Amino acid sequence: MRILSLLTLFLSCSVALGEVVLRDLQAAILPVVERARQSTVEVGAMGSTGSGVVVSADGLVLTAGHVVTNLDTGEVAKEVSILFDDGEEARAKVLGIHRKQDAAMLQLLGPGPWTFSPLGSSATIRPGEWVVAVGHPSGYDALRAAPVRFGRIISKSIDYFIGSDCVLFGGDSGGPLFDLEGKVVGIHSWIGEDVQTNTHAGISGFLADWERLKSGDRWGTLLPPPSLDEGTPVLGVMFNSDSHGRNVVLDAVLADSAAEKGGLRAGDIIRSVNGVPVSGASLKEYLRNLDAGDEVVLEFLRGQEELITRVKLGRVSALPFVTEQGQANLNRQAAELFGAFEEVTDELGNGVVRIFANGRQVGFGTVWEGNRVLAKWSEVKRAKGLAGVDSDGREFSLEVLEIFAAHDLVVFKLPADINLRPIGLLGAPAVAGTLIAAVRPDGIPEGIGVVSVAKRSLLESARGFLGVGLDPAYNSGGTLVQSVERGSAAEEAGVQVEDVIVAVNGRQIGGVKELQTVLSRIGANQEVRLDVRRRTGPLELVATLKPRQFMPDFTSQRERMMNTMDERGLSRIRDRFPSVLQTDMTISPSETGLPVVDQNGRMLGIVLARAGRVITYLLPAETISELLDS
Repeated sequence: MRILSLLTLFLSCSVALGEVVLRDLQAAILPVVERARQSTVEVGAMGSTGSGVVVSADGLVLTAGHVVTNLDTGEVAKEVSILFDDGEEARAKVLGIHRKQDAAMLQLLGPGPWTFSPLGSSATIRPGEWVVAVGHPSGYDALRAAPVRFGRIISKSIDYFIGSDCVLFGGDSGGPLFDLEGKVVGIHSWIGEDVQTNTHAGISGFLADWERLKSGDRWGTLLPPPSLDEGTPVLGVMFNSDSHGRNVVLDAVLADSAAEKGGLRAGDIIRSVNGVPVSGASLKEYLRNLDAGDEVVLEFLRGQEELITRVKLGRVSALPFVTEQGQANLNRQAAELFGAFEEVTDELGNGVVRIFANGRQVGFGTVWEGNRVLAKWSEVKRAKGLAGVDSDGREFSLEVLEIFAAHDLVVFKLPADINLRPIGLLGAPAVAGTLIAAVRPDGIPEGIGVVSVAKRSLLESARGFLGVGLDPAYNSGGTLVQSVERGSAAEEAGVQVEDVIVAVNGRQIGGVKELQTVLSRIGANQEVRLDVRRRTGPLELVATLKPRQFMPDFTSQRERMMNTMDERGLSRIRDRFPSVLQTDMTISPSETGLPVVDQNGRMLGIVLARAGRVITYLLPAETISELLDS
């Protein structure tokens, strides 16, 4: 096994961070999102699902090796199902796998050309560079597009793995990581225990093995990336730690490491440390007994030349694979981003109040026009003695004016002598990729992220429901009807068993999931035109879709476990809302009710629920307006 001796797979964050300009950052993110979603796919294999990305017009798809492998038996899928963001279905053949790099290549089966995203380089990307992550957390959902996440490269390794602080979840594995030119620079591989520490197989590793992967070769052993405890001493070299012979041949020396500062290079042969002869195994054990900051004398060979150097061992930071200096640079960059948003939010704190019950804070409220305050109803409905405190510390009583229980929203009336300033509204629906910040009463951003998914309903009843049973094995174009529910939209429209639904509103249908996606997104109570192939000939039917009936929660044990990995916890009431904006902000459930604004300080909505490791829901401002106007 090749490892990094007490060392990171790191490069410190030496990239010039520069001043964060929100306008320019926003302008760079939005164009990436739409193309990224079109090329991002769900990959179904071995009884589970992951993600992938189409990277060529002729249908090459990249994903993670473990997505197409049964991790218990090692069996590799021969073919996998592919589902595009708009519901289009396809099949793909599994080509090559480099297991150590968690890299796999697939070939779409079909004529193409396919919508694809171009390849970038993980070799040249540096810690601190902004990136966009896309995938299908928890699997494909017909009611939403692939969620978008935003973050930075936080670490990088010479074995092609890169780390980011984009929040990821089960189902994202195999999905793409994009730079702000819209190029694929990584494939989601390992999801870290910390919500903002995740590892991606760098695209340069795929490129190095491109022809071998394309030929269908499969090699290596799947291993998790190395991890090191905070404070571990690091030398900064890669070598074969299993070798027991004399001397240590260096495979690589990492940038900004103690070894590099001491003049070591790849190919050098370490013969002794502090006068003690070493092999790969003994060097690893020797260094384990030292402390960060200790100085060691290394004797080594470079060709025929015998050299000596003195180095001071470095230290691993709180972030895996990042040096203390690298983490300091990342912290400074984060402070610059929050500082840039604070210039926007500084004057908005007057529109936020703290809500107390018998002296204990139970949430936040957002000031709305008409001297009203909005808050999350489930957090305050059992509380007694409710009072508000504004940004100046003034306390006042709160009177319940109206409750919208389905939206978990309560509207309070402010006393006549309290005049607080509402935050201006966005005035248009927020789109995926919009930079956002939650605002505290002191005007400081509480959390920063992006809109992951545009406004939608979480209710099953919002999905358009036709009421037919379909044959999943049918592959002759369209979907074969096996049964028609009594009283359904299909029965009322005249759909019959053995009909083949070939198109909906003129869109060709290729399979069961595609039909489900199209109907779900059209929505309940909407009229649709069905092109049907019947034994007696083609015909056109018109159906009015009905609401889908309640479906039970199928959250897996693995998904529940991953959600508990976030120490912030989840909101008690967090699902089945009629209208939400989904964001990637990682904030606490205790911060519901805070207003959320864009880079221009216009309000998009209020924090409604911390719903999962990668999900914070907002109640959209336009929905609030509709409720209050009604």
